[in-house]
Amino acid sequence: MAAIKAKLAQLEQSLARSERITSIGFDIDELCLFPNARLPKKFKPIDFAKFDGTGDPKAHLTSYIGALSMWGVEKDAMAQMFSQTLVGHALHWFTTLEMTKKRS
Repeated sequence: MAAIKAKLAQLEQSLARSERITSIGFDIDELCLFPNARLPKKFKPIDFAKFDGTGDPKAHLTSYIGALSMWGVEKDAMAQMFSQTLVGHALHWFTTLEMTKKRS
C-alpha cells in the first residue's frame, strides 16, 4: 500500500509540473539554479556594478564574491544571484548556458 501511495504522489507531482509548463510555457523550477539557496537573515541588498561583457570578467567576479562573502552569503546563493549583476551581451551569454554549466 505504501508503494502505491508513493507512486500516486509521484504521479500527482508530475501532473502538477506538466500543468505549470502548459499554462506558462516553461518550467519555472528548471530556471532556478539552487532552489534551496537562502540569504542570511540580516543581508541587505547590494547595488552591484553591472557587467556588460566588456572590461575584466575576473575583476567583476572577484568583487562580487568578495562583497557577498563579507555578508556570509553561501556559494549556492551567490550563484543564484549572479545573473542580476549582468546586462547586455553578458546576460544573454549567461542565460543561454546549459544549466549544468551554471551549476558547476
